[in-house]
Amino acid sequence: YMLIPTGDKNIPPAAQHFMADRAHARATVEVKNASHAVLVSQPTTVANLIERAARDTTR
Repeated sequence: YMLIPTGDKNIPPAAQHFMADRAHARATVEVKNASHAVLVSQPTTVANLIERAARDTTR
């Protein structure tokens, strides 16, 4: 699972997509215009992805 904030100035989205592909991420979610601090700016989106990962891995 990978969450990609498209406004991240520390790690470019293209690099994050590369990392997600290399890690064989089960799901990739882009958060438009979110910064590197996506955990702070978009907590609901982050929590939803964590819950999705937890559900998927307990099946």
